[in-house]
Amino acid sequence: MCLLAVQGIGVRTARAASAAEAPALQPSADESAQSLAGFEALVSLGYGASTSNVRNLELEPIALRLGLDVGYVWRFGFRLGLELGYGLGRSVSQRRTTLLGEEFDLTADASSMTGAIAFGYDVPLDFLVLRYSLGMGAISMKWDLGGIPASSFFNEEAWESPTWGFFLAPGASLFWRRGLFEVGLGFDYQVQTNGGIPTGLVGELLTGVKW
Repeated sequence: MCLLAVQGIGVRTARAASAAEAPALQPSADESAQSLAGFEALVSLGYGASTSNVRNLELEPIALRLGLDVGYVWRFGFRLGLELGYGLGRSVSQRRTTLLGEEFDLTADASSMTGAIAFGYDVPLDFLVLRYSLGMGAISMKWDLGGIPASSFFNEEAWESPTWGFFLAPGASLFWRRGLFEVGLGFDYQVQTNGGIPTGLVGELLTGVKW
């Protein structure tokens, strides 16, 4: 009986020791931080819509957008990258009043190209990664009023195509990673400094590799 009791105590002690060691199998904070570090290359497919007009003219220079983003993430989560984007834009039919007071039907067509430095911060959330971001860069918008001279509606001679400007784009993305592969959903809000380019909101699907 004493031998059985000793053996029972030994089994329970072994089980308790195993249970105590189990948490050690979980990744440490240092290991999680280390997993954030590395180079990253992403391609994106998104859709954007303008949230403002340009002197009462409706322009959609983003619409379907294609993007490329290459960057590096440090162990503590900070990310620095370069972004290139092309917005195919879309045509918008509308009725406008000329400077002479005449009503006129027109179709405004616009597209855009962007280049930016992207700052980000990655936060691990279990099996997901949340990224806060801020892009700062330049934008070129091409636009056309269906052959109608812009001077019919605007008296600013400098407002020509293409129109150039600078923008800020705060945003956020959520990523799922498996090995080198990752996929995510995100959005950014492009705030334009040039009043001749509309501000817009963009949602996008991102995919790429991280190593």
